[in-house]
Amino acid sequence: MTTSSSSTSSMLNRTLNTSFNFNQVPSNFSQFLSIKLTTDNYMLWAAQFKPILITYGLMGYIDGTIHCPPKTVGNSDDVNPDYILWLKHDQLVLSWIITSLSENLLSQVIGLETAYEIWSVLKRSYASHSRSHIIHLRGQFQDLKKGNKIVDEYFQHAKSISHQLAIAFKPVDEDDLIMYLLKGLPNEYHAFRVSMETRSTPVMLEELHGLLLNQEHNIIESIGVETDQLNASINLTNKTSFFSHHQNRGGSLYCGGRANRGGNFRNRGGRSQ
Repeated sequence: MTTSSSSTSSMLNRTLNTSFNFNQVPSNFSQFLSIKLTTDNYMLWAAQFKPILITYGLMGYIDGTIHCPPKTVGNSDDVNPDYILWLKHDQLVLSWIITSLSENLLSQVIGLETAYEIWSVLKRSYASHSRSHIIHLRGQFQDLKKGNKIVDEYFQHAKSISHQLAIAFKPVDEDDLIMYLLKGLPNEYHAFRVSMETRSTPVMLEELHGLLLNQEHNIIESIGVETDQLNASINLTNKTSFFSHHQNRGGSLYCGGRANRGGNFRNRGGRSQ
């Protein structure tokens, strides 16, 4: 039994010695990580973290395949050198994980002593939350609407959702993105949408952007012309009403005012006679 344990320990020792060198440890580990773990980006965080561990032969410390060797050799009180080596590697990985956490998550790992324990807790806590975030992003695509946004803002919003899904390793196919963009257009783009959906050659994303910008410009111009025509019609109506009103007032003055003055003149003439 002791021989088997010693053999396993020696095998572990050889594996560690050939796969990792402390002199190769980066002085600034954070330079390898573009983001820190938050409550909703576990998949992205894990995806950038694992290749580093694989590169240095340390993946076994988080997936549980490299087990902690006995602290002592056999029945003696002598410290097992394999345990010392394992502990150094494990604590190094543990420190890397802690360094990569956002500040509000640090309290989640207090009291955990090994890299495997920390990784397991983080995975249980946030992997499912990350999946729910992906579901939320997909729901945003389902409900995508242009509304009052200009075309550039509309495209930017859709691309932002697509980008977030891509970094979560759930990329959106360009054809699907185009479909969502067309589906979210308001009624004034109906003819344009139909023309895009029925054209013989499928439209590309950047081409669609340019075509939508042109369509937006045409709609704005059309609204401007209609507004000018409406304003002209309103002005004409107001002018017609104005002249009609004053013409009626002028007739009343002519019939009443001048007739009275004429009558008075004749009365005075009658009295003078």
